Amino acid sequence: MLPQIAQRIGIPFLLLLMALAYFLEVRGQREQDLLLIKPVFYLLAILFFINAATDLRDILRERGRKAAKSGEKEPLKKILLFAALTVALVAALPHAGFLVSATLFIFCALFMSGVGNRAILYAMPVCVSLALYVIFEYVFGVELPAGFLGF
Repeated sequence: MLPQIAQRIGIPFLLLLMALAYFLEVRGQREQDLLLIKPVFYLLAILFFINAATDLRDILRERGRKAAKSGEKEPLKKILLFAALTVALVAALPHAGFLVSATLFIFCALFMSGVGNRAILYAMPVCVSLALYVIFEYVFGVELPAGFLGF
């Protein structure tokens, strides 16, 4: 599914990135310089998200039809469950902290994906969460939320 989405929204995404780069470059200058880029950037951003949403809808419909023919579960249910899991991560992040919530999120995502290997199911969430923590805290210098446990 990802390559199909990338094919459909690749060029609009590059255009949005170019407009964002120019918008950020001009932002600190005179207000007169923003008169042209501001409406163009906002219009590009809105149209990009509309385009991406409709393309994603079409891809999901197509996959749903294929899944119905093959007797597979509806992929939309998995996507909605993953979206709910993501909302739960965002809600738990300030309270539980990055390490705890990210580890649980990755574990649940792997479990929902049907990963059967227990070593991967238990080790990967811990390793990925720790790696992300080290990268953001020590390499990028970004302070991640600490929960009630202090990390």
